[in-house]
Amino acid sequence: MIEFQCLGCGKQLKVKDEVAGKKGKCPKCGAVLLVPSSNIEMLNNESVDVAEHFDSQPVSRVHQSNQALSPQQPQLEHGHVQQAPSVNVHMPKRTSSLGVVSLILGIVALLFCWVPILGLLSLPLSILGVLLAGIGLLVALTRRGAGIGWPIGGGVVSGLALVVALIQVVFIGGAIEAIDQTAEAINQDIEVANQTRQEIVLADGSTESSDSGQADEAHQVAQSDGHQWASAQNAVRQDDIQLRITDVYLGKVPLVSGYDDQETTSENDLLSIGVELVNLSESKKIEYRSWQVRDISFARDYATLRDNFGNNYKRITFGYSAEIVNHTSSDSIYPGKSLSDVLVFELPIDAVGYLDLELPAKNFGGEGMLRLRIPASMIGSRDMTE
Repeated sequence: MIEFQCLGCGKQLKVKDEVAGKKGKCPKCGAVLLVPSSNIEMLNNESVDVAEHFDSQPVSRVHQSNQALSPQQPQLEHGHVQQAPSVNVHMPKRTSSLGVVSLILGIVALLFCWVPILGLLSLPLSILGVLLAGIGLLVALTRRGAGIGWPIGGGVVSGLALVVALIQVVFIGGAIEAIDQTAEAINQDIEVANQTRQEIVLADGSTESSDSGQADEAHQVAQSDGHQWASAQNAVRQDDIQLRITDVYLGKVPLVSGYDDQETTSENDLLSIGVELVNLSESKKIEYRSWQVRDISFARDYATLRDNFGNNYKRITFGYSAEIVNHTSSDSIYPGKSLSDVLVFELPIDAVGYLDLELPAKNFGGEGMLRLRIPASMIGSRDMTE
């Protein structure tokens, strides 16, 4: 009897001496084997089924065996060495569906998270991607790491998108808060700017606040549009500045040429309003900037004029080619001193009942507005040909 081991499954086989050198199939795994020769000559190479010669019990064939193969000595076939066949075991590759979905959500979120405002939409996508990646990682660990790369990749991409989206949320939140604070500050400034904070100087030298809400006919105080208007027949005061309207007239405006100081007049009749400012302080010098304001002005530092019908009248400037006589663009008012200025507007309509002159107090360092109502009786005319 010849004894040898199957190279495919490692089963120990026994065959009769007369089949030495022939080929046969293993009754267990079906592998074709070359029966090793004993001390007799090799027979021809004709392949025969030697299963009937095997002195072993029949067993069922298996298609796959994870049993480790025992190393065999190389067998001789026709004088050549027959090597043992190599067996490669391929483990099936497994994917993680949760990890795949997490990676897709992370990629979509990462594409949008950089876009301002629109990037906020990536926040729920990235959060969902991180959650799915965490669940997919736990599932992969229970499968001994099969498909673990998908949830790891999805978690990294979704996490990066989440960080960028959160940074954008913080930035936008800070911007909104800054905008709210700015808007609140602007509203406060507007509220302060709309306050009158002026006192009416009476004939006896005493003062009365025009914000008191008492429309005293004797003190010539009027109320309209929610504001108190002092009669232009009285002077008004705010802090150390006292202002009064000296004259209001219709006619051509006297000018001085900006090139050769030659005196001239405006081509058309206009409305001129003369104002006088007095510094009542004993120690404080006050800086004044005219309400006439040349050309373009971006801040509310100019005078406005409106009549009782709601008509607004434009300020008239003459550029740099001519200067209004008695006009002061800016100057310092020393303690106890006064300063004069002239404001020029379009002609009012003939049926005007009164004119409301509004002057920002910021032009002399004050707050709010000075509001003076000029009755039609104060409007005179001046003939420049006299």
